[in-house]
Amino acid sequence: MTIGIIGSGRVGATLGKRWAQAGYTVLFGVRDPDAEKVRALLAEAGSNACTEHIEDIPRRTSAIVLATPHPALRAVIAQMGNLRSNILVDCTNPISPGLRLTVGHSSSGAEQLAGYVGGTPVVKAFNTMGFETMADPDFNGITASMFLCGDDDTANRTVANMAEDIGFDAVITGPLKHARYLEPMAMLWIEMAMGNEHGRDTAFRLLRRGQATGR
Repeated sequence: MTIGIIGSGRVGATLGKRWAQAGYTVLFGVRDPDAEKVRALLAEAGSNACTEHIEDIPRRTSAIVLATPHPALRAVIAQMGNLRSNILVDCTNPISPGLRLTVGHSSSGAEQLAGYVGGTPVVKAFNTMGFETMADPDFNGITASMFLCGDDDTANRTVANMAEDIGFDAVITGPLKHARYLEPMAMLWIEMAMGNEHGRDTAFRLLRRGQATGR
């Protein structure tokens, strides 16, 4: 499977490296493939990763991971053009300066994204944790949960497999409207991570009675 990554910041870079190291082919959509930051990223990711022009990502990938700032999504979607049958994995959170959600209650950032892209499947995922957990989801033998939601069952299962392949306990919560709850959940993580008591190296775990608490 080939995964496109839009955004080479901490989230996009960390996920891309993990998937490349897990055996996926990873294409980083970047504006300047010769930038020092990008070349360093490719060196760390290994031979399964390379760069690609953003507008060419849809025709060469099965899933596209959106790891840009939320306000950039519409411009990125416009630049990519025809999304074909790709799955869009929305890792963003609609947060304004001052750390406030800009969407909520009756909609979500992910649902707005779905409105931009017509029938292209959108899965909300990888938005409720820091990049540190993406790099290593194991907490003393207990695996962090990665919550996801979407309206397409096949897309949800594909993204769940992508999460499990890099060590997560994948939890499909239900339809895309559940992003209305996952985006505020990200705000809870941010508020906790910014305090001295918890810090960034924390994650959520769903416990299921009668099941083991590891992977």
